[in-house]
Amino acid sequence: MKLIENQEYTQLNTLEQAEYFECTFENCDFNRFNFGQFEFENCTFRNCNLSLGQFNQTSFRDVEFVDCKLMGIDFSKVNGFLMQFHFLNCNLQFCIFNGLKIKKTIFRSCEIQDVDFSQCDLTQASFDGSDLNRAVFDATNLTQADFRTARNFAIRPESNMIRKAKFNQNNLMGLVQHYQIQIE
Repeated sequence: MKLIENQEYTQLNTLEQAEYFECTFENCDFNRFNFGQFEFENCTFRNCNLSLGQFNQTSFRDVEFVDCKLMGIDFSKVNGFLMQFHFLNCNLQFCIFNGLKIKKTIFRSCEIQDVDFSQCDLTQASFDGSDLNRAVFDATNLTQADFRTARNFAIRPESNMIRKAKFNQNNLMGLVQHYQIQIE
């Protein structure tokens, strides 16, 4: 596979299949683009639209998404080997992360609504300032995950591992709302 290093791309809507190393993608519209078997390492996507993209066996190693739209992506199909990515101020609505090992992933100030995190390993993940409305956590490892500034989440402690996870007293309702109790 062709290796492309240290390049900056702006306002693209297509890309050649290659291994991209230390590249930056800015203001690109990759809506519905097929990234199957692409490789990204130490790359940054800034203000890009990757919604409904296909990511079958795509590799993400230390990739950062900033101000991106990533709606409707099935991340469970990516190549899990050495996978690491972070999301800052991104729209991740209707995405699937089912079964991924994404320890220490940062979701900062993101819209993570209607997302499936079932059976994920989110150990030490951070959801700083993110909206998790209707996000699904089932058999998910949330050990030491940080939800202190997250909002609108609903997590069943009996169905997930939450040992040493961090919560704020103002958002504890997300742990008990399914019991239909009132806290005043």
